[in-house]
Amino acid sequence: MKWIKRLFLLAVVVLLLAVVGLTAFVMTFNPNDYKPQIERLVKEKTGRTLNIDGKMSLTIYPRLGLRLAKVSLSNPAGFDTQKPFASIDRLDLDVELMPLLRRKLVVDRVVLSGLDVNLVRKADGSANWQGLAGAAAKSAPAPASTPAQPSAAGVVAGAPFALAVAGVEVQRARITLDDKLVGRRLVMAPLDLSVGHLAPGRSAPIKLDFHIENSKPALGLDGRMTAQLSADLAAARYRLNNIDLKLSAKGDAVPKGAIETTLQGSLDVDLVKGGRIVLKPLKLSVNGSQLTGNVDVTDLAHPHIAFALALDQLDADQYLPPPPPPAKGGSGGTPAAPAPWSDKPLAIPLGELRRVNADGTLSIGKLTARKLKLSQVKLALSARDGLLRVSDMSADLYGGTFKGAASLDARRATPTMSVKAALGGIQIGDLLKDYAGDRYLTGKTDIKADLDTRGLSERALVGALGGSLSLAVHDGSVQRSRLADQIQSVLIKLRELKQGSPVGPPGAETRFASLTATAQVGNGVIDNRDLKLDAIRFAANGSGTVDLLKREIDYALRFTQANGKGTPIPLLIRGPLHHPGYEIDLKSMAKDALQQRLNQERQKAGEQIKQKLEKALPGLKGLFK
Repeated sequence: MKWIKRLFLLAVVVLLLAVVGLTAFVMTFNPNDYKPQIERLVKEKTGRTLNIDGKMSLTIYPRLGLRLAKVSLSNPAGFDTQKPFASIDRLDLDVELMPLLRRKLVVDRVVLSGLDVNLVRKADGSANWQGLAGAAAKSAPAPASTPAQPSAAGVVAGAPFALAVAGVEVQRARITLDDKLVGRRLVMAPLDLSVGHLAPGRSAPIKLDFHIENSKPALGLDGRMTAQLSADLAAARYRLNNIDLKLSAKGDAVPKGAIETTLQGSLDVDLVKGGRIVLKPLKLSVNGSQLTGNVDVTDLAHPHIAFALALDQLDADQYLPPPPPPAKGGSGGTPAAPAPWSDKPLAIPLGELRRVNADGTLSIGKLTARKLKLSQVKLALSARDGLLRVSDMSADLYGGTFKGAASLDARRATPTMSVKAALGGIQIGDLLKDYAGDRYLTGKTDIKADLDTRGLSERALVGALGGSLSLAVHDGSVQRSRLADQIQSVLIKLRELKQGSPVGPPGAETRFASLTATAQVGNGVIDNRDLKLDAIRFAANGSGTVDLLKREIDYALRFTQANGKGTPIPLLIRGPLHHPGYEIDLKSMAKDALQQRLNQERQKAGEQIKQKLEKALPGLKGLFK
C-alpha cells in the first residue's frame, strides 16, 4: 500500500504547489500594469482615448471579481475634447468561480455607479456616437460571399454557459442629448435601475426611476416603473409581467400644463423568426381617459402593427392646438379678412407614412373634438406602403348618425386625399351651436360629401378640391343673422306688394318646410344650380358659386309667393366670404315685373280681340274656348 501513500503525498504536494502558485499569482498580479495595453487597444479599435484614472482590482476566490473606478471615453475628433463622451465613477462585477467549472455563468450583483453619457449631434448631422463600431470594422475587407446571419435565438443558444444574474444596479446615471440639428437639448437625470435575481425558470423584479428635461418643447417628465422580468436566453424570449408605469409631465407643451399617465399590462418579446412584440393586455390611463386593448408587432425588420383598441372617452380639445383667435374688425366694424392660403409645404411625414404597415380597429365611447360631441365612434385603419385607409367610420351625433371613409395616398411625390361622408338626421342647429356658438340654421339635416384633392400646401389642396355635395334640411329655420335679416326684408317686400300696405318689423327667424341643394366642386369652386327653399308664405330658389381659393361668393336667391305667383324678388349675395354684400336686384326685379305686365297686357288684348271677333261673327262663338 506504499504506492497509495506515495500517490496521496504527491497529490498533497501538487495541491500545495497549486495553492502556493495561485496565492503567489494573486499576491503579485497587478491589473493596473495592463492599463496602457487596454487603453492602446481601445485607441486602435475606436480612435478614442480611454482613461482609467482610478485603480483596477481583481479578485480570484471565492468570486472572480473586477473593480473599476474613474473611467472615461473621449469624444471623437471634431467634438469637445474637454468633455468625455462617457464616464463612470465605479463598476463592480463579480462572477462565482465554482459554477464556471460546470459551464454555468453566475454573476453576482453588478453595480454601475455614476454613469454619464453625453450625446451630441451637430448642425451638419454628424454625431459623436458614430464610429463606435471601430475603425477596424470600417476598414475590414468585405467577404467574398455573405454568410447567412444566425438568428438571435441561435446566437444565444450557442453560448457555452447558462446565465444567472444575482442582480443589477445602475445608480445616479445621467444621459444628455444636445441635438443642434433641431435645436433641442434633452437631459435624463437621475436615472436609477435595479434588477433582481435573474435566472432560467424564474422572474426577477425590476424597478426604474427617471427624470427627463426637454428644451423643445419645454417639458419635464418624471417616470417610475415596476415589473417582473423573465428571460429565456436559449429561446430568445423575454417577458415583462405586471408592468406598472407612472408618468407625470409638466410644461408649456403639455395640455393644461400637466398630465398624469399610467400604463399597466404585459409585454412579450420573441426574437425568433423575424421577431415579435406583443403588448397584451394593455390598460392606459391619461387624464381620466381609459384605453384598453392589445398591440401586436411582427417582423421587426419590416414591422407590421396590428391593434384593437377601445377608449372610453376622449376630450381631444385638451390636446389639439387652440383655434386661431377671431380676426379683429376693420373700419366701421367690418370683419378683417382671413390670412391668404399658405404656399408653405405642410408638415406631412411622407417618409414615415410610406414605411407604416398596420391594421387595426379603434372605438371611442364619447369623443369631443372642436367642441363637437360624438358617441359610439368606430373606425378601422389599414396602412400599406404609403396608402392609408380609414374605413367603416361611424358615430352618433346630435340625434343623427355619421358614416364615412377616408384615404391618404402618399405613394407618389404629391399625396392625394379623399373623403366620403354621410350625415343623416342630425339637428344642425345644435351642431352649429356647439361648433360656432350660434344656431344660424336649424332643422333635421342630411348631408353627403364625396371629395378629393391633392397637394403639399394649403393653397394646393384647396385649389385641387373636387367632388360633389348635397344638403337637405326639413322643418327648419334661418336664425337672426345678416343673411336672415336680408331674407326677412325680402319677405316684407313680398307681403307689402301683395297686401298693398306696410308690414311690421322682421321677426327673429325665417321658418321653412324644406331646404335642398346639390353642388359640384371643381378646382376649389362650389357650383350650385338647384337650391330650393319651401316655406309657408313664400318660396325661393338659388344658384351661384363659392370660390374657396379666392374666398368669394357670387350667389342669387330668388323669392316668390308660396304658389309661385307674383314678381320674383332677387337677392344678390356677392363679395368676400368673411363679409359678403347683400343687395336686392331692382333691375332684374323691374325687368321681371315689366315682362309680367307685358304678358298680362298680351293676355288682356287677346281677350278683347276674341270678344270683338265673337260679336262681329256670331258663328265663331265658342271657337276660342
